[in-house]
Amino acid sequence: MLPFWRIKKLWWRTALMVGLLIGFGVQPSGYMAPGIEYGVLNLLGYNFGLNFALYVPLILFIGTTVLITDYWITALHSGLSQLIIERRSKVWLLAQMLLTTFLYTFAVLLIAISGTVIAIRLIYPTMPLVGRLGATTFLSADPLTGLMIYILTHAIGYAILTDFALIIGLWIKRPFLFRASGLVISFTLYLGLGFVSSVPLTRQFFGHLYLPNLIDLQQQVGYGRYGMSTAPLTSFFFTVLLYAGLIIAGSWAWLKFGGEGHG
Repeated sequence: MLPFWRIKKLWWRTALMVGLLIGFGVQPSGYMAPGIEYGVLNLLGYNFGLNFALYVPLILFIGTTVLITDYWITALHSGLSQLIIERRSKVWLLAQMLLTTFLYTFAVLLIAISGTVIAIRLIYPTMPLVGRLGATTFLSADPLTGLMIYILTHAIGYAILTDFALIIGLWIKRPFLFRASGLVISFTLYLGLGFVSSVPLTRQFFGHLYLPNLIDLQQQVGYGRYGMSTAPLTSFFFTVLLYAGLIIAGSWAWLKFGGEGHG
């Protein structure tokens, strides 16, 4: 595996991102009206959800292209990757970039959301795991199971989204443009596909590409016509497969036709 743990600047960026995610993740939401019993899962759902909060998803959208993926794209353009290609192969390099990107993003989300849960319990010691409001929207009647599903689906979803952004970045000629592409890609998959998914002929395909089906199943539960008709976890499974297929197709295209400036 590519030794991403040796990149010192990456750890500073990672620590900043995790700190911001936890900091914003424990803030009481304006949607949480006083006098109603809320739980840890409710607070997570509001602050990490696309439909309610902005700061946490915005940090995550930016993070898809300014953390580990930025180093891989920069390496491709600087020519440093050519040394690896000569010693190994282009296939090996791309596989390593995708693998390290997935594992890194998965670990960061796992730490960030778990840290947020711990911080919430410390700051609000009397807050239950699930409150009365919205207790049925967290995919499991058992609170602990619901929490595990929440953390794992978010971590897997964002890791796949980051790999998807990396594949698109292979075709972007300027690294500084790639750093801004995370927002463009994310909002296109969210707002853009939200409108396209309302068209009956394209709903089944683009509906599964719709971003909440990958990273925010709690929103997908109550999002009306934009949500798929299948169960949330079933939609998540098919969405993961679809994005994985696009990543594989994009990888094949890059290996076959190459990107300018990538050796």
